[in-house]
Amino acid sequence: MWERYLEHIRQAVADLPSLRTRVQQPALPNHAPLLLITWDAAQLGITPPQAQQVLWSGEPRIALHLLADGLGIMPYMMEEGDDVAVAQRLHQVL
Repeated sequence: MWERYLEHIRQAVADLPSLRTRVQQPALPNHAPLLLITWDAAQLGITPPQAQQVLWSGEPRIALHLLADGLGIMPYMMEEGDDVAVAQRLHQVL
C-alpha cells in the first residue's frame, strides 16, 4: 500500500526537469518507506523551504519533511486517495 502511494507521487513529478526521486526503505520492520525528492532549485524556480511552505499553507494542507536539497514524503498516515491529492499539488507547486 505505502509503496503504491509513493510510486503514484513519484510518477506525477517524474517529468519535471532536474528532479530526482529515491525510495528509502525503513531500517526497522513495520515502518513506512520514505520518498526522497530532490531538484535543482535554480532550474525549477523554487527552493525546498519555499515548496514546503506553499504545500503547508495551501489547500489541501500537505506536511512534508524538509531536506537540505528537497523534500521527503512519509506515507505512514496516508489514507486511500491522499496520494492523488499530494501528487497533483506537488506537481503544481514544483
